[in-house]
Amino acid sequence: MHLEVLDGRSAFKVRSAALIVRDGRVLLNRLRGDDVWMLPGGTGEFGESAEATLRRELREELGVDAAVGRLLWVVEHFFEITGRRWHQLLWIHEATLPTDVCVDDAWERTAADGAERFFWADASALRSLRVIPGFLPGAVASPPREPVRVVYRDFDR
Repeated sequence: MHLEVLDGRSAFKVRSAALIVRDGRVLLNRLRGDDVWMLPGGTGEFGESAEATLRRELREELGVDAAVGRLLWVVEHFFEITGRRWHQLLWIHEATLPTDVCVDDAWERTAADGAERFFWADASALRSLRVIPGFLPGAVASPPREPVRVVYRDFDR
């Protein structure tokens, strides 16, 4: 059972995401046609830990076994995308990929909900992109040493 509830124009989700940094670039993804970038990851399953969710999602999305590292942020995230308002509990971990994979600057893969686009974005240029949660462009340069709880709104109530 997915840890996601959809109700008309609102939704709640438990999601795990990876901060993957390689050569000063951060791996981002989005559905083709969206203008919002996010960290790769996905929705948790009932009984699955945040780390297990992230390992599974990265295997599904990238076809590799990623090393999931320490927890950086636990984010209570409020945002709107594709006409739906979301309340999301987001676990963001450091992660690393094997060095011989995902070396292209950008690529696409077919997903159940459409084509998904991946992109290695220069960490110093994240502010020029629409990245959610919106605190990330300023935070990825110096991730916290201990997990930090963040409440972040990417829209006004």
